[in-house]
Amino acid sequence: MKTILFVLLLFSAQSAKAIYTELGLSYNYKKSFFDKNNNTEMQSGTFSLSFYLWDHIAIETSYTNGLYVKKERQSGTDPNIFTRTTTQYSDIYGCDLIYVFADKKDKWQPFIKGGAAYIKKRQVVQDISDTTSNPSWEIKPDPGMAPSYGIGLKY
Repeated sequence: MKTILFVLLLFSAQSAKAIYTELGLSYNYKKSFFDKNNNTEMQSGTFSLSFYLWDHIAIETSYTNGLYVKKERQSGTDPNIFTRTTTQYSDIYGCDLIYVFADKKDKWQPFIKGGAAYIKKRQVVQDISDTTSNPSWEIKPDPGMAPSYGIGLKY
């Protein structure tokens, strides 16, 4: 019984520490028209999770899934005129070190961050005319690393 009491007193004397975390979600969408036959469409979704190691320093991990579609149609009246559709798929995994210039309780918190991202992407291209549909082909570059950096303002 004395041992249990000693252990309880020992642990109650220690101050508790918790890791402050932030969760981020974003979605972006944009569609642009050059004319009725030529347009681009982009969308992406990002999930991020930050772990504050100290008051002003955090490590952020993120994942972004992106989609880009471009449709281009030749001009003219020839029935063999085709529309080329290029679709790009992207997966981006990032890790950044963040420095926040203000306290967590401040309303506005400017920050700077830098790190690296692993990028994996592929493109699918298909030509379709009014009379035929050609098979699509895929362009798949090797995945790679890229620098990641930025500045921002949290509210």
